[in-house]
Amino acid sequence: MARTDADKHNMVTKLQETERQFLRNTCKLDCEPCPYSSALDHRKELYNSRACAKSQLETFHQEHNPYQYDEDDPVVREVEIKRAEAIKDLFKSITVERREFIQTLTDECMAKLGPPPCKYAFIGMGSQATELVTPYSDLEFAILIEEGKGDDNARRYFLNLTHYLHLKVINLGETILPAMAIPSLNDFLSEDPEKEWFFDSVTPRGFAFDGFMPWASKTPFGRDETKRKPPVSLVQTPAKLAEYQHLQIALAEGYHLSDILRRVTYLTGDASLVNDYTSRVNETLERSPVMSRLTVSFEDDIQQMSSSNIELTGKLLNVKKEIYRFPSVAVDVLSICCGITIPSVWGTIEELHKTQRISLEDAHHLTVLISISAELRLRTYIANGGQNDRLSPLTEMKVQLDKHDVDDTFVQSVFYIPDSKMLFRYYYTSIPLKRCIKDTVTNTNATSKIFKTAIFDTSSQTRGQIAEEVLQLDASERHLEAALEEADGDEEKQLELLFELGIVSYGRGDFKKAISYYERARAIEDTISVGTQMRRYLL
Repeated sequence: MARTDADKHNMVTKLQETERQFLRNTCKLDCEPCPYSSALDHRKELYNSRACAKSQLETFHQEHNPYQYDEDDPVVREVEIKRAEAIKDLFKSITVERREFIQTLTDECMAKLGPPPCKYAFIGMGSQATELVTPYSDLEFAILIEEGKGDDNARRYFLNLTHYLHLKVINLGETILPAMAIPSLNDFLSEDPEKEWFFDSVTPRGFAFDGFMPWASKTPFGRDETKRKPPVSLVQTPAKLAEYQHLQIALAEGYHLSDILRRVTYLTGDASLVNDYTSRVNETLERSPVMSRLTVSFEDDIQQMSSSNIELTGKLLNVKKEIYRFPSVAVDVLSICCGITIPSVWGTIEELHKTQRISLEDAHHLTVLISISAELRLRTYIANGGQNDRLSPLTEMKVQLDKHDVDDTFVQSVFYIPDSKMLFRYYYTSIPLKRCIKDTVTNTNATSKIFKTAIFDTSSQTRGQIAEEVLQLDASERHLEAALEEADGDEEKQLELLFELGIVSYGRGDFKKAISYYERARAIEDTISVGTQMRRYLL
């Protein structure tokens, strides 16, 4: 449906016939499919949800815009927390809307399939559980079934229910073909790279099941057997599903399934099963050594976090990988360190402050950091019409492109940040948070404050480095010059700053000034022993 406007009547007829054959041959039911008008109603509901989110974001920007003030203005703190609270409320409401939407689709399926053979519950995972979900996010979920009722008939019912629900989601027109893992197009189990060749650039990537790729597969279908791992089913009793939290199973899985299943939220069905499952998971976590669990789930992430290097560049950013991921993972790491089992990132921050593991100031900065990352991801998806993660840290320039110069569809599919100060504010907290996260992990004192230093850095050097990366070279030079004055007596710091200033001057085209900075840096270099960290500036 996403690929053609021609002969839609024939397409609708075939979709209806597919559903009819599924009900008759797979579910053994002689009944008519749901009217196609219901699929149109669901599309309209998604459209309205996204339009509402866009409208609210614009209202927030008008009513709570801290970026219109000078960064050092005292009013900024008050305005930015109002904006952060508004963003938090928006994402909480989106989470509720998504749950209700999934309930509606599930009820439609059950109206055809009949009542379930036992108690059940759908549990949402990923951003649905953390309350950072967008109206474009994939659906990641599992099904809990009543203890002692997991026979073949019950499993067949819930797998049929999942297939039927998947048909309805596909009919929304936002499932890209590679997510279906069709072997002739994308054979993800093959070691031949030529068998993974198809790229879907037509279908808008929006509300869809998590893909069938082996590293994804976070749906009740689970994962088929691979060369190295046994099959996984996510239709399980609470006791069986909780077994994935056992350290040896988590280690054997290796694709972070246990971590995904650690934080879940109720979607539909019997809430008592969800309570039973979360209780079992929390009991397992209490017996699991903190360092072992962090090593299993976040080894690569912690390694990356321990570097305080600024990764922002003047090129296009992947908003999910380079902006959104770090804050949510950092809060998750902190929750494990402090034994907090609340799935919501907003609730985790509140609990960290309530238990005095972080100060009110820390809670403020974490909330603002999460809200900026979530807002930028949502704004990017809205502007790009789906899960297209391209974001430019530069402000948009309205230009008339010659048709021979560049494909304007590419330019239009990039979200330009409305104000670069958003990224500055993001990095004022993310940079110091990265610096201290490794110490936080290795010093998990149950009663002490997590952060020994402030997670807010607006030093001249930090401002200069960020300004450089978003190509504000005049501002970068001013900030770095100020930092150089502040570094009086610290020769290694001066050396670092002089080379930074040389790079900025070179970028501005002032080659004489750049040479002057480099010569001053070399003079200092001859008098001190340069450490490993500094050598990257000298190469």
